Amino acid sequence: MSLTTGRIAEAYIPLVLNGVIGILHNRFSSLWNPASECLAVFISKHVELVWDKFVCYFEHCQSIFQTSHDQLDRKNTKLSNKSGDLVERFDLFVSPASESSSHGTLLSLLLQSLQKAPSVVEHRSRQIVPLFLEFLGYCNSNFASVGSFNSHICKGKEWKGILKEWLNLLKLMRNPKSFYCSQFLKDVLQNRLLDENDAEIQIKVLDCLFMWKDDFLLPYDQHLKNLIDSKKLREELTTWSLSRESYLIEEGHRAHLVPLVIRILMPKVRKLKTLASRKHASMNLRKAILGFIAQLDVNELPLFFALLIKPLQYIPKGTDGTADIFWTIHNCSIDEFQELSFFKYFTIENVVALSWKKIHAFLHVIEDVLGVFDELHVKPFLHLLMGCIARVLISCTSSLDVTSSAKQFKDVRSLCLKIVSIVLDNYEDHDFGTEFWDLFFQSVKSLIDAFKYEGSSSEKPSSLFCCFLAMSRSHKLVSLLYREKNLVPDIFSILTVTTASQAIVSSVLKFVENLLIHEDGDVNRLLLPNLEALISSLHCCFQSATKRKLVKSSGETEIRIFELLSKYIKDPLSARKFVDTLLPFLEKGVKDSVVKVLRDIIPVAGTESTKKILSVVSPLLVSVELDMRLCICDLLEALAEADSSVQFLAKFVRELNATSASEMGGLDYDTVINAYKKIDVDLFYTREEDHTLVILSHCVYDMSSEELILRQSAYKSLLAFVEFSSRILDGDKFCDHEVQAIDESCWTRTSIQRVINKFLLKHVGEAMRRGSKVKKEWIDLLREMILKLPQLSNLNSLKDLCSGDAERHRRARALLRFKKVISTSNMSEGLVNKVFVPLFFNMLFDAQEENIKNACIEALASISAYVEWKSYYSLLTRCFQEMDKNPQKQKALLRLLCSVLDQFHFSQICSNQEPKDSMETIFGANTNNTTAAAFHGYHSSDLVGQIKTCLLETVLPRVQKVLNSVSGELNVDINRAALKLLKLLPGDIMDSQLPSIIHRISNFLKSRLDSIRNGARLALADCLKELGLEYLQFIVGILRAVLKRGFELHVLGYTLNFILSKNLSNPISGKLDYCLGDLLFVVENDILGDVSEQKEVDKIASKMIETRKQKSFETLELIAQNITFKTNALKLLSIVTTHLQKHLTPKVKSKFESMLDHIAAGIECNPSVDQTDLFVFIYGLIEDRIKEENGMHESLSNTEGKKDKNDVKGKTLPSRRVIVSKSAGSHLITVFALRLLHKRLKNVKSNQHDEEQLSMLDSFVTLLGNCLSSKYEDVLSASLKCLTPLVSLPLPSLESQAEKIKATLLDIAHNSVNSSSPLVQSCLSLLTKLLRSTKITLSSDQLHLLIQFPLFVDLERNPSDVALSLLKAIVNRKLVVPEIYDVIVQVAELMVTSQAESIRKKYEHSSGREAVLEMLHTIIKKFPQTKVDEQSLSLFVHLVARLVNDHDNKVRTMTGVAIKLLIGRVSPHLLDSILKYSLSWYLGTRQQLWGAGAQDETLRQAAGLVPNVQTPYYNEVSF
Repeated sequence: MSLTTGRIAEAYIPLVLNGVIGILHNRFSSLWNPASECLAVFISKHVELVWDKFVCYFEHCQSIFQTSHDQLDRKNTKLSNKSGDLVERFDLFVSPASESSSHGTLLSLLLQSLQKAPSVVEHRSRQIVPLFLEFLGYCNSNFASVGSFNSHICKGKEWKGILKEWLNLLKLMRNPKSFYCSQFLKDVLQNRLLDENDAEIQIKVLDCLFMWKDDFLLPYDQHLKNLIDSKKLREELTTWSLSRESYLIEEGHRAHLVPLVIRILMPKVRKLKTLASRKHASMNLRKAILGFIAQLDVNELPLFFALLIKPLQYIPKGTDGTADIFWTIHNCSIDEFQELSFFKYFTIENVVALSWKKIHAFLHVIEDVLGVFDELHVKPFLHLLMGCIARVLISCTSSLDVTSSAKQFKDVRSLCLKIVSIVLDNYEDHDFGTEFWDLFFQSVKSLIDAFKYEGSSSEKPSSLFCCFLAMSRSHKLVSLLYREKNLVPDIFSILTVTTASQAIVSSVLKFVENLLIHEDGDVNRLLLPNLEALISSLHCCFQSATKRKLVKSSGETEIRIFELLSKYIKDPLSARKFVDTLLPFLEKGVKDSVVKVLRDIIPVAGTESTKKILSVVSPLLVSVELDMRLCICDLLEALAEADSSVQFLAKFVRELNATSASEMGGLDYDTVINAYKKIDVDLFYTREEDHTLVILSHCVYDMSSEELILRQSAYKSLLAFVEFSSRILDGDKFCDHEVQAIDESCWTRTSIQRVINKFLLKHVGEAMRRGSKVKKEWIDLLREMILKLPQLSNLNSLKDLCSGDAERHRRARALLRFKKVISTSNMSEGLVNKVFVPLFFNMLFDAQEENIKNACIEALASISAYVEWKSYYSLLTRCFQEMDKNPQKQKALLRLLCSVLDQFHFSQICSNQEPKDSMETIFGANTNNTTAAAFHGYHSSDLVGQIKTCLLETVLPRVQKVLNSVSGELNVDINRAALKLLKLLPGDIMDSQLPSIIHRISNFLKSRLDSIRNGARLALADCLKELGLEYLQFIVGILRAVLKRGFELHVLGYTLNFILSKNLSNPISGKLDYCLGDLLFVVENDILGDVSEQKEVDKIASKMIETRKQKSFETLELIAQNITFKTNALKLLSIVTTHLQKHLTPKVKSKFESMLDHIAAGIECNPSVDQTDLFVFIYGLIEDRIKEENGMHESLSNTEGKKDKNDVKGKTLPSRRVIVSKSAGSHLITVFALRLLHKRLKNVKSNQHDEEQLSMLDSFVTLLGNCLSSKYEDVLSASLKCLTPLVSLPLPSLESQAEKIKATLLDIAHNSVNSSSPLVQSCLSLLTKLLRSTKITLSSDQLHLLIQFPLFVDLERNPSDVALSLLKAIVNRKLVVPEIYDVIVQVAELMVTSQAESIRKKYEHSSGREAVLEMLHTIIKKFPQTKVDEQSLSLFVHLVARLVNDHDNKVRTMTGVAIKLLIGRVSPHLLDSILKYSLSWYLGTRQQLWGAGAQDETLRQAAGLVPNVQTPYYNEVSF
């Protein structure tokens, strides 16, 4: 406040100034800003008083700062050489550390004060500008050159901070043009400071330059700032352009603006750190910047390339002016640039002094420049760049001898050579000068000496090799390869290195080709002296190529080399090596040029290569087309000129390939067929084996021809050879033939066997594998070979396949026959794999009928059951390969895969223990003795490991791949295959993989599509079938985890029933015991849970098949069929008993009854049910519930304390009762037990002499008698049903219970209202049974009372079959009361007039008519004669009508018996009437009565007029 108001006297101003500056020396930074403000006020308000002192002090501080860095460095160096705490303490005592602000900080604060008074500073530029230039390292006395500064004081972070403050001060100036040394200051800013690698400094420098307000600069201010800002750089590079064609820069501005742009971008080109955080992103950005610069004209680039090498230059002061090159070159032309002596001070010593990191960065920039700039922009500066590269290269070579950082310099050398190779590739015509090549060869001398080992380890050609390869292409540079004598032969020798990679071999071949295409002079000087070495290297390379699998086919490069090289070969030995080199190319891939080269070299090679050539030509004729075949004919003719033994063969092959003179590209069929006619058995006697193979190869080719005549001719020719082979195998001698035979040693049993196995059978297999449509000829040929060559064991093993001609055209039957034959005969495994496996695969793919597909799958599976592991594994892998080739055949292939896995006969190998059993036990039923014996020879630890490795590392991943590929769809077959495979693997693999498979299938059950859910259920059922019921609990657990809510719960119950029904078609006792709890949980939830109520809603029930029907009742029945009855019956029943304590609604009661019915049905079919155990179980259930109902149930402890009951065998029965409490539904268990007992009694064969059985049944009589006191109608009904079969047995307890039973029955019959109720029906059935027995009888009064019950009174209105049976029993007891006649009348009317469905059905059906006839028979027999006479005529007429019209033989027989009985019972006078009726019917004119009259013979027999003949039925039927 005092300073601004002028309240301080002028005399005190200098004193206060010193005090304020003193505050700046204080390290308390909070005081610096106020002090700086005060200092600015002093300078503004009291310029005359303080300016000179301030400037003097500022200059003093700046000089101290500039010298302090060197002194500090020297001091640190000095102290670092001393040691000891005493010395350090002494130095600190003499020169204590200063606690004031550093000179750099003080200088910055002073500059900040000046920034607050810019107008004062601007008017005193003569003092400020020299201070700034001195800070930049310039001498105050000489400001002529921008480059004449002291670089040692211009470095460091602190120096840059002060520089920024200076620039902040300068950019506040309004008119820098009026400054002292204004132009020099501007040159320093734009030529020196603008290319600093600090973006902040660049921005500040640019702001300072804008103060000059140059016309060439101001329009582009934002573009230049964007180039500096790393965040906006990419966008600016895209949107702005430096090219003249874009017209974005005015032509008059380019000379001044372009150098500024280059200097701004150079730091970003040189250093990757300034570009981006990631290395690759930085490199890409640098290329973008270079592409931006490449838009400039070539005459605008000297500055760029000068600044590019600027970091590598060391130019001392006081030289001839070269130091100013980098500051003034922006005005330099290309000619002037090329005249500059950059290399004068760029010596090897100076390069060695540079850090390897700086050199490495420079080389990378050069590499990017060469990659981005085109030839026009690079070529004028190529001499400079390559000179730098050469000097760096030679410096690396010298440094490798003296430094320990060998790897770093090797990397630099490799990078240099890479750049050289790039330049030589793109600028091969450029004159690099002698100096460059001297330096180059001097630097790589050690590498050339070891060049023969180039290809032994590396995968790619080295950078040096790339250089030599580029030199070999150039006519100017190829002569430089002479400088090193051993260089070319060493390069050739790389071909002999067996470990050389394909990339290196290809490079050597390219090198050879480059040498061959030059003029003959260069070839003569460079190649011919090394020709033998080259041929030997090529021979070595291509002879071993098949072993190391490098040269896969004949490439263009190799063929061009052979064409060019062949004309220089004159030596026979070299020619034979050359032939050997060419032959592998014919084997791998034929080109006509190779054949032509081979044809041209034959005259030089001579006859020693004839057999080799024929051995290669023979397989070619099997596959090549006509053009190539004609070339082969030319080759054979050339070979015939050198070797006369080939003349016939060459002529014959030419005839077989004769072309038509009238049709282009067509055959002369007449000549070809005539040639085929020459092929007979005698021809082969005159031909050697290699000649014969050539002819046979041509026949094999025509076997695939579309022309029938060619196929037939070829087929006959092959048959001729088969016949010839048969004769040789039979011992036929050559001398037996009139033809001129060759040496007998040519054709032997061994040679025939070799040709058959390795040629004919091989091509038969290939024909099967190709799946051609002409397989018929090949199959016929194979058949003939089998029949005519039984001497060969592999063919003889197939003879059983040829026993029937009919099966040749019935594929399915033939395949089944093959399956049978391979299981009984010892077929050759090699032949089966070679011929039948590909044949069956093709048949599988081509077949449309399902039975053919199934037969193919079975045939292939039968093969897998009798082969060794290698062949078995090949079958497995081929299934997967075919899936990849034919995705549409995946379903059939998966079925095949499952079948092959089913035939896995190496099970013991996959176990962890060594096999201890016999081989038959190890291989199981699927293997025969031959296979087991063969496999035993291979049984070793190696094979065990191989099998496990193949299954785990190959087969299992392939199965998982298929599983993953069909993850979005359901495929039953692949899941089945996966399970079959897992069963073969160790248990831990199964445990880890199985859950994912079951989970994947179970998830499909969540689909809303019925088809998908049905497929998933089928897949789960198959999985369980494959795994066994031991995994049922595991699958149910996953289902419960997956299907947890909503409609999924319906799916759960339905799915469980489906799985069980598919896997439990036949009851298996005890299989479900371990998972009974899980199964009952699902069933209980589905029947009694909330999900059950949803099934009763019509809208929900109609949506899905799972809700339309309650399947869990059937599930309960399946469970009851397959548990162990003795131990789990009560647990099974607990699903009902645990719910009986609750209140029962009619709906729930109905569910319980249905559950108990299905449990009972399941128990009836359970094979584990023992009759004694069942009776004990039933007895306990009935007894407990009856006691509970009668209030007599005791606790379990009292029951156990009592004396145990004895069963019928006299053994003590264990108590199996459960504690029950009174509940409304407990009688349902009683009914369940009684019905179960009734079903068992119906099925028990009663044997009145089986004391044990009778004693057992007797114990139930009293119990059933107690049940008759129950208040529940269904208990009474079931009890009466159980008593019905017992009353006919001699059981002692019946006497004691007789009265109770009769009283109960009469009471029920008397009080019955509805005769159709189950209770009444049971009552009537038991009464009927009692009336027919003798143990318990009813008195006449009781019978009389019974006939008066409402049951018979309302018989006509409410008829009943059981009532009619009871009435019959009453009639049998000869009860004669008036009521009986009334009942009989009702029965007669009922038979005619009843509209009841049951009555009508019984009469319409034979069984109903039989019951009526039985009743009439009883009436006629039991009723008094007077009553019979009254109805005799009516009965007779109706019986005769039934006898005539009924179609059932049994009914007619029973009718005849009734008529006979009637005739025997009526009075004589009525009998005469009956006979007269019969005679009148027979003699009358009405034809419809003749049938009745024809029964006269029967009537006469019945009356005794003729000898009585008893019918067989009468003796069998018991009335």
